[in-house]
Amino acid sequence: MNLSPVGANQSEHSRAQNERDRELADLRAQAEQREAAISALLENKVSLEFEINTYRRLLEVEDGHLQRVEGGEGFSGGRNSSAYHYQTRTAVGGSTPRYDTTASYVPNKTMTVQKSAR
Repeated sequence: MNLSPVGANQSEHSRAQNERDRELADLRAQAEQREAAISALLENKVSLEFEINTYRRLLEVEDGHLQRVEGGEGFSGGRNSSAYHYQTRTAVGGSTPRYDTTASYVPNKTMTVQKSAR
């Protein structure tokens, strides 16, 4: 009685099983990577939405202030009293954030905008 065809069949079955196990492990690793990427994107999205809402509230408060100033007190006529002050802060290297600050003026409003360091 010759068992070699049975042994060959078992060997082929083991190879196929090992290949499926490798493919399954690869797919699980890809799924974990995608899950981590999606999680990071969602975290950034929530953070950016919070930041946008914060700036929106700041602009609403500033607009209310400007409406009160325009309606009641008038302007003193200087550039600083009626200009948006637009300021950006960007992180400059290192583990402790340092900021490179630039400013420009846009007529008729006053506003401060800061870019958060991440």
